[in-house]
Amino acid sequence: MSASGKIIAGFALATLAFAQIILFYLTYLPYFFGKASDDTQAPLENYLQRSKLDPTLEELTGNPPVGSISCPPPLIPIYDRVVNQYGLPPRKIPRNIHVSMKDRCMPPDIVDATHAWKEAFPYHSFYFHDDKAVDKLFALEWKEFPHLNKFMKCVRFKGAMKIDIWRLLVVYRYGGMYTDIDNIPGLIDESAPITNEDEAFFLSDYWDRPSQWFFAMVPK
Repeated sequence: MSASGKIIAGFALATLAFAQIILFYLTYLPYFFGKASDDTQAPLENYLQRSKLDPTLEELTGNPPVGSISCPPPLIPIYDRVVNQYGLPPRKIPRNIHVSMKDRCMPPDIVDATHAWKEAFPYHSFYFHDDKAVDKLFALEWKEFPHLNKFMKCVRFKGAMKIDIWRLLVVYRYGGMYTDIDNIPGLIDESAPITNEDEAFFLSDYWDRPSQWFFAMVPK
């Protein structure tokens, strides 16, 4: 390419970049100064609406910063751990571990059990769902189960039976592993027996029924 051609090409690229910057400011700057019209607010409002209808796991659990929770002794706070999945091999079952309990302040032995899961699965994100997070999941729109909230009124034991339903819903929606909070991983770890190609994994009880205290599945 001649020198003049390079100059023209460079000028065209600079003009395109400048146009993109102007477009960005025309779209979003009015919102930040409180002067946006309905049209300019639409992209942000659409994002907020999507977030409300289909929140990320961090939004669902609240993902409090480490050190932000104060518990009465001898209880210890349990925090989420969000792992950057970039660069990891593809895996059909998302690298998420879900546990639940009333609140994040737990006895030391339970905290030790959650640390065991984090150590056995260093490439998995770990999400603790307290009662508030559980209720947020039930409050989401469930087009597949339109009568869910109506049927939940019939649940007799609001604690255990509610969590029995919740554990299926959270894995159905987000995928990953669910484990009772007092379980320890034992022989299960990052490399086996769940493989990158598995779409579901269950243990079995004495009657060969699929386990509900630990299982893993792909999301819907």
